[in-house]
Amino acid sequence: MKLIAILAAGLLMQVGCVSNREAVREAPAPAGLGTLALVEFENLTDQPNASQAVMGILRVELESRGIPLIPETAAGAAAATAGADHLIMGRITEYHYRHGLTEQSVVGFTIRAVSAKTGKTVWSATCADRGAASFTGGESLTEVTRRICQKAADRLSASK
Repeated sequence: MKLIAILAAGLLMQVGCVSNREAVREAPAPAGLGTLALVEFENLTDQPNASQAVMGILRVELESRGIPLIPETAAGAAAATAGADHLIMGRITEYHYRHGLTEQSVVGFTIRAVSAKTGKTVWSATCADRGAASFTGGESLTEVTRRICQKAADRLSASK
């Protein structure tokens, strides 16, 4: 009985001490990306709102850093004529809650800056993170997405 209590206590301590793993692996952003246009991210998840959620948070983070963005209505194929120097494109690869002993939010996406004139990718990054696990509910998908988008926006703003 004592052994079971010790094992249970050890398991709870391990679960409570799980740290977040986050990653933003990237190619260096070139100086002076100019005006950007966010193009609808491809959603490879089973969550229908994943693209809108990530793009909405990314837009706020980019704008808060003074990065010029063209209006969403002008983004896409007409971005070059709408005044965008680069298109920000991406793919949402993970956007879900992982269930097990605890619930944990998991978010991952790739992002790239593409020249509106040449179509050449000038910057790219892979962004992923997971929320802190908890028996009583950990971080939300929105909180994890915001953390990743802040890091991506920081790297893009360094190229202003």
